[in-house]
Amino acid sequence: MCEAFRWLGAGGGRQGGAVVGVDVSAGAIAYARQHFPKCTFYCEGLTEFSRRGMKFDFIFSAELLEHLPGPEIFMDTVAAVSKPGTFVYLSAPDFGHEAVPSDLQAWPDLCPPEHLQWFTAENLEALFARYRFRLYRRWHSKTPAHLVMFQKL
Repeated sequence: MCEAFRWLGAGGGRQGGAVVGVDVSAGAIAYARQHFPKCTFYCEGLTEFSRRGMKFDFIFSAELLEHLPGPEIFMDTVAAVSKPGTFVYLSAPDFGHEAVPSDLQAWPDLCPPEHLQWFTAENLEALFARYRFRLYRRWHSKTPAHLVMFQKL
């Protein structure tokens, strides 16, 4: 199973703002609280978290989107906790990357039931555009990974 923390940073910790994390895993939250005691962590789902009414300047999501049954809950939450100008950094497997083998069964990132959906550069940008985000920057990766930043319009 892939493990990653989902960080939401209001102002970005090292620059003096608060850092907030959310994850459904009680173990992941316990680890985070132990190792990052100055940060705030919530053990809950995205829908519950979005109801808290918080707004963030920067959202960091690593290897989460592909684990969800659909992108709507993630995108609804990102839209709810962002404001105009908010940046969203996202990493996720890149289904359209040139390093993805033509025989998909040979690709180690193809691991159902953990990975439930796949994104190319085009459909990821279209998804964010539907929620009024623009592509701000894409970093090239030698491995099949999206390394992108979007900005809320």
